[in-house]
Amino acid sequence: MAGERMIEMTWTCTSCSHKNLGRYKQCQNCRNPKDGSEPYEMPADTTKAVTVTEEALLRMASAGPDWRCAYCGSDQRRSDQGCANCGASAVEGEEASDGPPAPPKGPRPAPPDFGSTWKLVLGCFGFVVLLAGMGGAMYWWKNRARDFTANVVSVKWQRNVAVERWQVVAHEGFKENLPKTAFEVRSMGQKHHHDEQVLDGYDTEYYSVDVPDGYRTESYTERVSCGQECTSSPKSCHEECKSNKNGFASCRQVCTGGGQTCRTKYCNEHRTRQVPKTRSERRSRQVPRYRAEPRYAEGFAYKNWEWQHDRDVPTEGQDVNCRWGSGGGKALAEGEKERESRTESYEVTLSYDDGKELTIRPKDEETFAKFAPQSKHVVHTEKGQLLLDGAPPP
Repeated sequence: MAGERMIEMTWTCTSCSHKNLGRYKQCQNCRNPKDGSEPYEMPADTTKAVTVTEEALLRMASAGPDWRCAYCGSDQRRSDQGCANCGASAVEGEEASDGPPAPPKGPRPAPPDFGSTWKLVLGCFGFVVLLAGMGGAMYWWKNRARDFTANVVSVKWQRNVAVERWQVVAHEGFKENLPKTAFEVRSMGQKHHHDEQVLDGYDTEYYSVDVPDGYRTESYTERVSCGQECTSSPKSCHEECKSNKNGFASCRQVCTGGGQTCRTKYCNEHRTRQVPKTRSERRSRQVPRYRAEPRYAEGFAYKNWEWQHDRDVPTEGQDVNCRWGSGGGKALAEGEKERESRTESYEVTLSYDDGKELTIRPKDEETFAKFAPQSKHVVHTEKGQLLLDGAPPP
């Protein structure tokens, strides 16, 4: 092949350490045949290796990879029809390699132990079942049903009586505000009712706007393509050799570089363009001006019967003896009356399970009365739910 040459490799005998040329399949010192434990070795510097020119050696080099006898393990030429060491046929051999030696042939490996495999599978299955069981046990332990004795550690209640009184209330207003039930209505004369915004002329307001004022010439610089910049790279060659797996190697020259690399060249170019120009122009406009003019209407003083908040009567305590406040306020005048609206709130704090606290807010006095201070109750927990004395806590 053009541009390619053959060189001879070497191998080292493992019996006597003699270095042999690749053409030999027996050690030239101890006569032991070459086997898989003795790989071919490439020259340290292939460029200094002698080129094979002899016809006989060139045929060896081009014949193809060696083959290895399956019976005695010795390496043989591809052109050999039988093992020169033991006489086995070439068909019963295998291709030799320059790599690490193949492991020695031994007895056929034993068939897989399916019993051991099943043991492994069952072991893994048992481990998974164990983990699942532990998870289930932890879930059960966390959500198991438990009962605790709870003690009432504090209670408090608050009540309030809001009192409204039906009474006469004095007002002032205009005619449109008088209720139908007003009495003792008397005029108070003209009163200020509201202010009205009335047009009081116009003011001149000045402002500025930008208007077109022709064009101006602007200079600028732009980067434009202006040819190419090329650089040459030197040609570099080296020899690459690849083993033929038969004691010889094929070498060829590999070259890189030797061409040109080009890129676009950019230059600065000075240019001009027309840019719109504006000027500021002062303008004016008329803006309406208003004044506030008071408007008057007849005012009235009157009285009316109405419900008005009069007082609160709060009570509170830290026991279960709840009570409503009473009393207060001035005596009722003729025609006056009162009405009440009542609000109440209750709170109970219980302690259970060595320090845990539960705060409830009973909705009525009857429920609240069941939680006297220091009284005992049962807290039941199960699956994240809580019951107090057998019912959801209020």
